[in-house]
Amino acid sequence: MQSIKENAIQEYILKKTDFSNEDNISIKQIKEDLKRILGEEPAVQLNWQKDGVLNEITGEAKEINKVKSINIIFTDTNNEYKSLEFLI
Repeated sequence: MQSIKENAIQEYILKKTDFSNEDNISIKQIKEDLKRILGEEPAVQLNWQKDGVLNEITGEAKEINKVKSINIIFTDTNNEYKSLEFLI
């Protein structure tokens, strides 16, 4: 059974965070938002996936970065550390 904090984190990540554009992602903003929700600042780690695309006609290479997953470590209501990972 999930705790209140786990449910709040899950709702925030799944419904209020846009991972479609790497320029929109800010660890600082995620930490600030979660601090307001949880009452503490959690540890946040983004795991990136790097890919490349080569245009064979022009020879132009383009690097593509996407968030693969996000890890959030926080103190649960029973004062134990918990880690949640969300695959994006």
